[in-house]
Amino acid sequence: MGSFSDRLLAALGRRPTTIPALLKNYSLTQLIAWYEANLAAIDIFDPRGHQVVFDLSRFAYLIKLNNLDDTKLSKPLQAVEKIKAGELSEKDFIAPNSDRAERLSWLSLTVSEPLSIRRNDSPFIPADEVYTKQFAQSGYRFKLLYCVRMGESLLVPVTSFRHRREPRGELLWPK
Repeated sequence: MGSFSDRLLAALGRRPTTIPALLKNYSLTQLIAWYEANLAAIDIFDPRGHQVVFDLSRFAYLIKLNNLDDTKLSKPLQAVEKIKAGELSEKDFIAPNSDRAERLSWLSLTVSEPLSIRRNDSPFIPADEVYTKQFAQSGYRFKLLYCVRMGESLLVPVTSFRHRREPRGELLWPK
């Protein structure tokens, strides 16, 4: 029979979202290659027609890749380029946040098929909007993607993580 939300989506002519496979046991090099092919190389639009651009300079922030002293990378794009060239590897960083790294595969759907898009009301995250997508029924149910607006219909990701509840900012979509 399916859950209520599955039946509702069917009535609306939409399929329930299939949860993308986790990127388990990927090396940094493999994660970067996946990110480039599946996020950076494609155009991803939200339901409003606004584009979210995933360039390589955002990669380190999205998986929380930090220096060995646990400080943020001062030049994240340069670090990613050096990893790609084999000049840096896992031993040059603390381990990235495995939850964030494994769930990079969820970001495209979080943008293209969000539950909601809200104005960011968190004083701790320097972002304008937050995309929310529900991937589970309990626990850390929601995937959040915080973005900075770079133009009228262009956004760039700042950070992403799972959370127990939806953010509370002003609802921008759906209206």
